[in-house]
Amino acid sequence: MKKIAVLLTVFLLLFTFNLFAQNRDLTVVAAENLGTQVNVGKQYALFIAIDAYRFWPALKKPVSDAKEIRDILKQDYFIDEIIELFDAKATRENIIRTFIELQSKLGVHDSLFIYYAGHGHYDKNSDAGFWIPADGGTDQVKQENWLTNSQIRGYISRFKAIHVFMVSDACFSGDILNTTRALPPQIDNAYYRKAYALTSRQVLTSGSSETVPDQSEFSAALINCLRKNSAPLLDPFVIYTDVRLSVKRTTPLYGTLTAASHQDGATFLFFRRQTAQPAAAAQPARTVSTTVGSITITSDIAGIIMIDGEATGTRIKAGGTVTIANVSTGATEVAVKGDDGKIVKAAQTVMVQQGQTVSAAIKASAQTPAAATQPPQTPQQPVPAAATQPQPTPTPPPASANMVRINGGTFTMGGPAAEWDRDMYVQHQVTVSSFYMGKYEVTQKEYREIMGTNPSKFKGDNLPVEMVSWFDAVEYCNKRSQKEGLTPAYTISGTGDNRTVTWNRNANGYRLPTEAEWEYACRAGTTTAYNTGATISNNTGWYYMNSNNKTHPVGQKPLNPWGLYDMHGNVLEWCWDWYGSYSSDAQTDPVGAASGSYRVLRGGSWSLGAFFARSFHRDYNDPTIQSNEYSVGVFGFRLVRP
Repeated sequence: MKKIAVLLTVFLLLFTFNLFAQNRDLTVVAAENLGTQVNVGKQYALFIAIDAYRFWPALKKPVSDAKEIRDILKQDYFIDEIIELFDAKATRENIIRTFIELQSKLGVHDSLFIYYAGHGHYDKNSDAGFWIPADGGTDQVKQENWLTNSQIRGYISRFKAIHVFMVSDACFSGDILNTTRALPPQIDNAYYRKAYALTSRQVLTSGSSETVPDQSEFSAALINCLRKNSAPLLDPFVIYTDVRLSVKRTTPLYGTLTAASHQDGATFLFFRRQTAQPAAAAQPARTVSTTVGSITITSDIAGIIMIDGEATGTRIKAGGTVTIANVSTGATEVAVKGDDGKIVKAAQTVMVQQGQTVSAAIKASAQTPAAATQPPQTPQQPVPAAATQPQPTPTPPPASANMVRINGGTFTMGGPAAEWDRDMYVQHQVTVSSFYMGKYEVTQKEYREIMGTNPSKFKGDNLPVEMVSWFDAVEYCNKRSQKEGLTPAYTISGTGDNRTVTWNRNANGYRLPTEAEWEYACRAGTTTAYNTGATISNNTGWYYMNSNNKTHPVGQKPLNPWGLYDMHGNVLEWCWDWYGSYSSDAQTDPVGAASGSYRVLRGGSWSLGAFFARSFHRDYNDPTIQSNEYSVGVFGFRLVRP
């Protein structure tokens, strides 16, 4: 895992079992192994897993690992209720709200299993560890929307549930517990009977105060342990004993939260369905490979994607397209297990190559025609413009090389109500005037010719310039305008962080696009999440799953319907606007908030997931910075002229 990528994983599994009412099978298992007088209560399952962050680098595995564990537990163990906070739902507010609701909901005989997956951080100045929710900021002083491990312990201590077990596959996750390596007494039914009657608060982590890999040995070992177990009862220490033998690159820890009312000798228990057969022999744990690629799968049928006979936990819709990352290289069998239980394989195996994405198609059988389903949209089939959003008509050639004329019009700006952070995306009608926009992101060659320097992390004349602050971009606009005999658009006063910039809207020089101009040009008459359709594909832009962790020369992906390249991904692009909440009122040529602390960035980047490359997605950052610890080689820009 990169130094900038900090992974924290804790899955909150809440099992709902009522011994004396609803679930006789569990009653029998508990009675046979613990005694007839034990009260098993309810068991709940909450999953918190984050791949896509607003500000931190995207991760590849947390959500897929969480779903795989969830599916194993649903099939092979007794589970009544599952609560899921994945990706955009895993905000600080939602996590806290869930904890508070559980404090009221859990009964004194209930059990709670916690598994969280996402970024974690350790602040050496305060000796404190943190969860980083999906909306967590990157400023280490403000620590915006971070959750401290001490807060997490505090919430857990207030749960009325008798048993809580938390699993954390995370960087610096060991900070959350009081570790112990002491062996329990002989593990038998008498031990379980006594231990289950006491209050338990147990934690299993993938490492101590250390970083852990994005491709997790720990999660693979945990998945294998849950699958192969054949015993009716499974407790955290047995899991730890099994998992630690399979993890080589970190040091798994097992411990208790003594400050949260853990009693010595107490334990949480998983109860296995006795009709379920252990799957270890047929489905060994996936090995973690450093040689991996991706497979983009299209399917005529809906179901769970299977790779080499193993369910991934990822669901695909009929007529949908899904990309599965971190697939070991070599000949690979791809299949979909339909809702009817039938497995449909691709016509032939695909050859996965390191760092590349290959395609596989699942075709419905003759008995399951797929004519009614619509094929996934491709970049060669742009979504037609809505009646209120006509595409621009042809105009005279642009005034500058590599610039495209964008004719003005009216469109709906922002995302649908279903999107998270509603205040960021609230839809509203916007009219923009005509303008020219750079066909490409500003390249390093162009930047060096004007500024005399090249600050970029990834070097190459035709690569987009990055490691530029908002102020750097503004200065470039002015200097290029002066060199070409145009009137600079900006007046810059002051020095350093105290600089102020005013915009002369009558000037004919180069400038940054407004946020409204950027989204209007990116959408190019479309109304979907991407200008190529509802989902992103390998042929849409450079993002985390296909970028090989670097920028790429401008113009390699297909242009959008209005002739612009790289509007989805490659580098984030600075806009003129201060970041602020949208108004729901119709507007003409809006320029954003009157003031603020952050400037808007648009378009996603090579280091972020596809979620961040949507046409309407908003990012923002301090206008004075070129990068920070978690955003290196990410900030770039493109030009606009009247």
